[in-house]
Amino acid sequence: MHHHQIYTKLGANICYSGSLTFLDKHDCNQRKGYVIISDDGKITFEPTKNTRIYKLYQIPDEYQDIISYLSIQRFAKDEVVFLDFSATISYDYNEVRKYVNERGCALGKVEMREIFMS
Repeated sequence: MHHHQIYTKLGANICYSGSLTFLDKHDCNQRKGYVIISDDGKITFEPTKNTRIYKLYQIPDEYQDIISYLSIQRFAKDEVVFLDFSATISYDYNEVRKYVNERGCALGKVEMREIFMS
């Protein structure tokens, strides 16, 4: 199992999409699939079907609660939702989980960013 990586070799960019199945929040917002190289050198990307999408939502500080932000988002079917927001936003974990579940998705992880005052 590998994560997404890009490197240069002999002047060409080599892109490896990583594992075709999502692993954790570091795979959020990454399209998984495979590259097809035809005989004439044409390169196309084919996304892998039926893998769960891990999506990271970074909630802006101007939102007072998580539900108000999530209510304007479009969720993909069977998506795993990861949340990242500042400690100033109020939330009830069970309420957020219920809201996400009602939309046919799963709540992956909730992370709060600390606010440092100088």
